[in-house]
Amino acid sequence: MHRNQKNIIAKAIGVFFRKVLFIGVVSILFTGCGKKDTVLFLEETLSQTQEETDTFIEREDMEISGTSAIETDNSQMKQAAEQTGIKMTAESCFVHICGAVKNPGVYELPEGSRIFEAVELAGGLTEEACGEYQNQAQKITDGMMIYIPTSEQMENGEVEEMLLKKKEAAKEADDVPDTSKVININTADKEMLMTLPGIGESRAESILSYREESGGFTKIEDIMKVPGIKEGAYQKLKDKICVD
Repeated sequence: MHRNQKNIIAKAIGVFFRKVLFIGVVSILFTGCGKKDTVLFLEETLSQTQEETDTFIEREDMEISGTSAIETDNSQMKQAAEQTGIKMTAESCFVHICGAVKNPGVYELPEGSRIFEAVELAGGLTEEACGEYQNQAQKITDGMMIYIPTSEQMENGEVEEMLLKKKEAAKEADDVPDTSKVININTADKEMLMTLPGIGESRAESILSYREESGGFTKIEDIMKVPGIKEGAYQKLKDKICVD
C-alpha cells in the first residue's frame, strides 16, 4: 500500500475514534434521559461522523492525486529536456574556415547552419576578402573546409591555380594502387602483384611463372608452392589475395 494512503487511513481512524469517545461521554450524560431520545441522538451523531470521515478521505485523495500529477508532469518535462540536449549535441558540425577571415580556425556549429554563420564565428570577413567567392547561403557539412580568397587573389588568378593543383594532387592520389583491396592472384599482372606486402619484382615473376606452369591457383594457400613464399609470408598475404 502507498505510504500516503496509509497516512489517510490512520487520520480517518483517528477522527472516527474521537467521535466514538465523544458519543460515549454524551451517552453517560444522557443516562437520565429517555431511551428513545438517547438512541436518536446516537444515530444522528454516528451518521454525521461517517460523513465527516468520508469527506476527509476524499479531500486527502484529491491532494495526493494532484501531487502525483505534478510529479509526473515534472518527470516527463525533465526527460524531454534531456533528450533534446542529447539530440543537439549529436547534430553538431565542425568546419575549417580559412583565408580572408579575421580569425581562421576550426569551429563547431549546429547541423543545418549556413556558411555566413561560420564566417561570423570566425570574426567576419577582412577588408580584402572576396565575399562573393563562396555562396554564403550554402549549408555546411561536417568536415567542410571553407576558403575565402582576397579580391587580389581572384584578379591574379591565384585561386584558379590553387584549384588546379588541388585537382592534380587528387588525381595522383587516385593513381596510387590501393593495397587494401583484395588482389586476384590468378589474374593480376606483375605490377599489381608487387603492391602486395613482401612481394618484390622477383617474387611477382615467380608467381606468374607458377601460374603459367600449373594452370593457376585453386586456393590461396597454393601461393606457398611458389619458391620463396613460406608460412610467414603467407600470413601477411592471406587477407589481401583471392583466387576467384
